[in-house]
Amino acid sequence: MIKRVKQTLFTFVIVAVLAACQSSEPDAPKTDTNTETGENTPNPDQQPDRVEPTDPTEPTDPVEPTDPTEPTEPVEPTDPTEPTDTVEPTDPTEPTDPVEPTDPTEPTDPVEPTDPTEPTDPVEPTDPTEPVVPQNTTPDVPLVAGCDTCPTHPPFTRTTRTTSNTVWVSAYGAQGDGSNEEYALQRAIDAAGDGGSVVFESDRVYTICKMLRPRPNQLWQPSGEAPATLRRCDSPVTTLIADALPGATSVAVASTAGFEPGMWVSPVREGGNDYYAGEFAHHPVYEVSPGLVQFHNGLGKAYSAGDKLVTSFAMVRDANGVTFEGLVFDGNAAGNDHFVSWARHSSLWMHSLDSTVKHSAFIDSQGDAITVQGLDNLIEYNTFTQLNGAALHFSAANQTIVRNNHMIETNLQAQRVVHAEAAATWSLGNQDILIENNCIQDISEAAFGHILVHGNNYGADIRDNQVCRVNTLMTVVTNSDFTVDLLLTGNSIDKGGRLNLVGNNSTLSGIEISGNRITDTAISTKNTRDLTIENNLFTVSDDADFRDELESPNNKLATIVVRGGDQISITGNELAGGRKGIQVHNADTRTANVTVANNTVLDNTETAILVGHLSSIDSSDPDQSDFAGVEVRDNTVDSAVLGAGHSAIELGRRARFSGNCVSSNQFGVRVHGYPSTPSVPAWDIVDNRVSSASTSFVASTPFTYGPLFLRNTADQGISSALLSSNPGSEPPTAQTVDCF
Repeated sequence: MIKRVKQTLFTFVIVAVLAACQSSEPDAPKTDTNTETGENTPNPDQQPDRVEPTDPTEPTDPVEPTDPTEPTEPVEPTDPTEPTDTVEPTDPTEPTDPVEPTDPTEPTDPVEPTDPTEPTDPVEPTDPTEPVVPQNTTPDVPLVAGCDTCPTHPPFTRTTRTTSNTVWVSAYGAQGDGSNEEYALQRAIDAAGDGGSVVFESDRVYTICKMLRPRPNQLWQPSGEAPATLRRCDSPVTTLIADALPGATSVAVASTAGFEPGMWVSPVREGGNDYYAGEFAHHPVYEVSPGLVQFHNGLGKAYSAGDKLVTSFAMVRDANGVTFEGLVFDGNAAGNDHFVSWARHSSLWMHSLDSTVKHSAFIDSQGDAITVQGLDNLIEYNTFTQLNGAALHFSAANQTIVRNNHMIETNLQAQRVVHAEAAATWSLGNQDILIENNCIQDISEAAFGHILVHGNNYGADIRDNQVCRVNTLMTVVTNSDFTVDLLLTGNSIDKGGRLNLVGNNSTLSGIEISGNRITDTAISTKNTRDLTIENNLFTVSDDADFRDELESPNNKLATIVVRGGDQISITGNELAGGRKGIQVHNADTRTANVTVANNTVLDNTETAILVGHLSSIDSSDPDQSDFAGVEVRDNTVDSAVLGAGHSAIELGRRARFSGNCVSSNQFGVRVHGYPSTPSVPAWDIVDNRVSSASTSFVASTPFTYGPLFLRNTADQGISSALLSSNPGSEPPTAQTVDCF
């Protein structure tokens, strides 16, 4: 059960800070992380990736984490004399208007400059009873068939509520006719005020070249049941005609056409178009003059003549209590392909408390669709598709609910966007996230993650989702001993790749995987504690190819692999097909207190249950070949399709094996031990029933001291070496065995 503890003081501080500091910015990532192992590699230009635990009485700093899929190319170092990338303080006398704080040298009037060519007098509002003639139609969002088709969302019905003010954007000159209309839209938003309603005409497309800022508690909605679209403009592009050094607050350009005060811009290095080519920081333009664009915040790195200047902004930045419904956020990725970044190019930046996004669509995003920060936000009945980055990017998000959404074909340019490891990407400082009843299909990266637990991430409840055709189901990593409090239950998963749970020289604790239907997906763990895998149904097709990326890419991965750890329970599961079923072996730490019980394992081609790694199972190294803490009991194994020479069970030294029923078309149980065994306590193989085509109990190598065999039944007998290796053993009862 996900933790739902709200400390009064913590919540008060979060509310106060987010209400007063709407302009706080995320920080840059600190390290690079290997995609498969989750192991962090130092970035020579960054500080070490060590996140201190946060004081619950202090507000969470929305720091972005290391990108687990980020390439190892170092981030350009910043000039130590350069101003830090922080948001300028607001005037304490300024009202809580969510307009971007101005530079101290800038006039204190927070209103964005108006387009001098636009009329200042508001246009009469459109009569809602007149038919709307669409200028552009909202693009259809297809659902991808396969696995199962995503469930249909219920019809959108506009929210009706009494507000202090309802404003049609057409009353302020926004016609949705393809021209840039950010000034008219912002005037309408400001006119609606706190708690007001902002109405966009259905079937119109409103183009913006700068960020829109709602007022607290507003409702944004279309005029009818059909959606209205907010579309990112084609970025103006110009060329730098002179070098620009770190710390510079202006660039000399060949042309200023299309650039205006209030836009956010970034230079982009020639030949680059990814996160590393441009600026992490935001640079709001305050003056444009012939051949020169001036902006706030000094550049983070150097640029050369011939490099480009483009716009770089989030389309909408949320305020507290805002509801967005019935809208399409079109990121126009093709018109903004010069520079893509997770840090700057989201379609919606939810830096808020108690905001809602529902019955909307996010398409063709330049970066991520939604960056989620703050407390108690709700995201439901939305569709995310054709995104360069993630559908959701959690960064200091707390008690967020993500329910009944479709995420289809996202993360298409994840390597360029960087830090877009999953359809739902975790950054730092995220707590108590509920992801429920979503449909996630055709994702080129992971469905969920990467959850860096040492980055103060804990409390993820992922339940009743439908996941199909993703590169990786999830990766959870820690570099320090932490409890993640992760629940994965009731999900339907098909072609999910791997679920990786990794403790890097540390222990990852607190994970339950239960009641899922899982097809062509493997679970791979390393150094875990308090791990429960129970009552799941696993099916593996003949062409599934799980590679053991955590150790050797040439080693075929079992359906469930446990490497090291303590207090692990694998119980009540049914596994059918694949090369190997369940595998337990040692890693950095010796495996202890592991129970493999009451599972049904069918139709593996190599082995059903393997205790030990075949490359070291007969080693004289006790750290690799001793499994005194592993108990395999009361399982049913039917291995009817094993390859020649294979055994249904491979049993490492001192693993207890009791009450199991095994049927095999090759060998039954192969017992491993030291070639020359030192004096060690005996271990038990008792009360089992084995039916096999070859020897039922066979020794892997000759050894002189082995387990104690008692009360077993077998139809093909036992190797004499096993009986003679322990004088207390007794031969199995010769009898036909039927496990079903």
